[in-house]
Amino acid sequence: MTGKERIRLVAVDLDQTLLRSDKTFSEYSKDVVARLVRAGYLVVPASGRDLYRMQDNILTVPGIRYAVGLNGSRVYELGNVAAGDSRTIADFGLDVEQSCFSLDYMRPFCDILEVDTDEGLLMEMVTDSPEAVRFIRDRYFFINFDVPAFSSLSEHIRERGLKVWKTSAFYADRGRFDEIRKIEFPRRDIDFCVSDDLMTETCSAEASKGNGLRALMEYLKIPAEKVLAVGDNGNDVSMFHTAGISAAVGNALPEVQAEADFVADTNDNDGAAKFLEEFLLS
Repeated sequence: MTGKERIRLVAVDLDQTLLRSDKTFSEYSKDVVARLVRAGYLVVPASGRDLYRMQDNILTVPGIRYAVGLNGSRVYELGNVAAGDSRTIADFGLDVEQSCFSLDYMRPFCDILEVDTDEGLLMEMVTDSPEAVRFIRDRYFFINFDVPAFSSLSEHIRERGLKVWKTSAFYADRGRFDEIRKIEFPRRDIDFCVSDDLMTETCSAEASKGNGLRALMEYLKIPAEKVLAVGDNGNDVSMFHTAGISAAVGNALPEVQAEADFVADTNDNDGAAKFLEEFLLS
């Protein structure tokens, strides 16, 4: 049986995988995804992004019906995303104590903190350096600086009893970023990961792309052997282990490539789309 005949669901990471390094969604990759959808495959973005940050890339392709967002913290059945009427299939959140521990752990090292909550996206400007803010704005132009900002997200979360799905930290100083990477994270009930260069995140230990994908597979009654996963980073490895077939793009770390069944070209050469076209559409 060929890959084309076996696979029903394609779970694909966005940043540094389907998207190029400048965060653009190439016309070629967009065309391949559209052709996969028309051919009957369920193409599922599996990303650290929320739905809002998928709207200008993969969700521009008609027919995307499901998404795994926030590193697996939320799994969606998509309606009108702009109108906010998508339905949550699975939900793995951080409680107040876990959220505040995560923020307090990253704050001494980072320059900007961000949380995805049931109040929406919230921010804390840790740094008072305009240069650091400009650096992060330029590097991570997808950050929305128009969201509510607080002097202490930890205090606000405690006061409001907020539910948090993901905490993110952005770094302008590589030395401090390298320093936090070297420290062993002390909690097993919280998943701490380096999700991009100069960026760290935490989610519930129950929330991973693998668990999010597994929840969707159970919901759709699709077995592992009919699932293909494509990614680049450490937070994609759990998805590789959940899917029956996996592929890493060529820019992935060697240890991530070692976990995949196939290694494709780099993201800047549209490696994910090239692999999917050859494996499923040729």
